[in-house]
Amino acid sequence: MRRPFALLTLILVSMAAAKPSPPPPSPPAAGAQEAMAPLKPFVGEWVGSGWLAGPPDHRTTIRTQTTAGLVGDGAYFLIEERAWGRVGDDPATPQTLLHNALTVFNFDPTTTALGVRLYEVSIGAADGTATADPETVTQLFHLPGGGQFRLTMMKTDTGWKVLGHQSPEGAVWTQNMEVNYTKK
Repeated sequence: MRRPFALLTLILVSMAAAKPSPPPPSPPAAGAQEAMAPLKPFVGEWVGSGWLAGPPDHRTTIRTQTTAGLVGDGAYFLIEERAWGRVGDDPATPQTLLHNALTVFNFDPTTTALGVRLYEVSIGAADGTATADPETVTQLFHLPGGGQFRLTMMKTDTGWKVLGHQSPEGAVWTQNMEVNYTKK
């Protein structure tokens, strides 16, 4: 009885030894963590309040829930955000989900620039570029239907603020949103 058990143990051990182990994960590209460093103050769970531009001369008051964080050993920065508001002026109208987005920042080692991709339910995906310093992060997107959209994230004493501007041609910019965020 011992002999078959010993033989089975020997077979299992040799199979385990012969199985290749997966390669270790590759480290982030050189410079990625440094490029993402200005985004660290935005890490966390946030609530926001502000407005979005609606029909001409109408602003919709919104409230937001936002989660932001570094992933992939600091090589990527993700922002997940949802915003609710009431469409129209009737207070009896229920609030509805107006904005549902995921933003992904990445570092391009060939250009040493920050890239950014926005996934938003109403517009689809938009690619852009980002610049970041310790106080401000600016994202510039070329929208699928034409025009450009610029988001500027600024640190404040109580959290951060985002200003959004849109332009059909990149020369004249019109503000179309403002949200102030505080830590949840």
